[in-house]
Amino acid sequence: MCDLNYHELHVVKIVVDLIMETALNNPFFGDTYADLVVLLARKWQKVTVNDTVIDFRAALLTACQNDFGEQIDAEIKDEGKRKRLVNNVLFIGKLFCKGLLPEKIMHMCIQQLMACAMSSHSEQEVEALCKLINTVGKELDHPASPAVPTYFEKLTKLSKDLEMARLRFLILDLIELRENNWKP
Repeated sequence: MCDLNYHELHVVKIVVDLIMETALNNPFFGDTYADLVVLLARKWQKVTVNDTVIDFRAALLTACQNDFGEQIDAEIKDEGKRKRLVNNVLFIGKLFCKGLLPEKIMHMCIQQLMACAMSSHSEQEVEALCKLINTVGKELDHPASPAVPTYFEKLTKLSKDLEMARLRFLILDLIELRENNWKP
C-alpha cells in the first residue's frame, strides 16, 4: 500500500475512506489501523502538486473530525450509527495514543462529549465519552493536565443523574480504573 502514487489527491481520498470505513466497522482492530496510519503518515509526507497540498495525515484527521462532528450533532436512534460514533471515538483515541493527535484535540473531544452527555444524558454520548476516556485517560492523566480531575468530578455527578444502570456502571468502572492507576 505504501507504494501507491500518493501524489494524486483522489488516491489519498480513497485510502482515507477505506481506512475510515474499515476502522469504524472493525473496532477490534483499531490498534492495527492506527499503526497503518502511522506508517502511511511517515511514508506519505505532505507534498504539493500543481499548487494542491496533499497531506495524508491531515486528510485522515479531517475525515475523523467530520465524522465525529456529524455524529455528535445528530440525535442518533439507529444502533448502527450509535456504534459508529463510539467506534470513531475509539479510533480517534488510538490515533492520539500513537502520537498522531495533540493532547489539546483530545481535550476538545472530551469536553464536547462531556457537554453533550451532561445536558442530554444521551446513551450514545455517555458511552462514547467513557470509551474515549478509557482509551486515552492514562496518557492524559498527568500533573500538567488539571482537566482530568475535573472530568471525573463531572462524571461522578453524571453517574448520579443517570437512570440507565448500564451507563452508571460504565462511569463507575471508569472511575475505578483511574483509582487503580489505569490498570484493569
